[in-house]
Amino acid sequence: MDGGTGWPAGVRGQAIAQGSPPGVAPLVGQRDALRAFGEALDASSDGSRFFLGLVGDPGAGKTRLLGELAADAGRRGLVTLWGRAAEFEQEMPFGVVVDALDDQVEACLPGLATQLGADTCGLLASVLPSLRAGAPGLDGPAGPGPVRDLTGRYRIYRGLRRLLEQLAAPHGLVLILDDVHWADNASVELLDHLVRHPPRGRVLVAIACRPAQASARLAALLASAGAHGGQVPVEPRTLAKTQEL
Repeated sequence: MDGGTGWPAGVRGQAIAQGSPPGVAPLVGQRDALRAFGEALDASSDGSRFFLGLVGDPGAGKTRLLGELAADAGRRGLVTLWGRAAEFEQEMPFGVVVDALDDQVEACLPGLATQLGADTCGLLASVLPSLRAGAPGLDGPAGPGPVRDLTGRYRIYRGLRRLLEQLAAPHGLVLILDDVHWADNASVELLDHLVRHPPRGRVLVAIACRPAQASARLAALLASAGAHGGQVPVEPRTLAKTQEL
């Protein structure tokens, strides 16, 4: 066990391999983006900044940049979790969030369930299969849950915010969500909730999306996130950019 927190050893920085595989050449021509990553990671330590949006067209290098962010977070000893939205899963509520969190939640059971409490676990079991399967007393079949009810969704948003806070303790958490232009409405609503009600503790949420394919709700979210972070425009590398270093 790691640090007496109840989390398994080796969890921190686990997304590094996705972003920076061995043999990949150093990233050049994205100095401004890399500087923004360092500033965001620094600011997340005191809670003054927790949201980062990478915006760029297909092929601009957003996923590779997210990999650099994951690598930097791993070097700092932060838990790094990575999820990707899929075009054909847009009807699955919280799909990109489940992709990012579910394996980690399963790895942290049963201690995480104790930290969250039975009520929050029961609520989040309607979203995260790992909680339904692994938390004590929640081994029955999943019901429809409160996802479609406005009040129920708000309770889920609060529960997921609390989950992020628990996963962040004590070292910090970087949650990376890629291809968010494909994300379902519930995931975008959760991000909006987190921008308006930031998690306590050291949490950085970084998303990447294509602006031309972003929904009106996602575009509004990115525009309103300045108070807790900001946007990082990602443009294809040119010869001039590759000569920055």
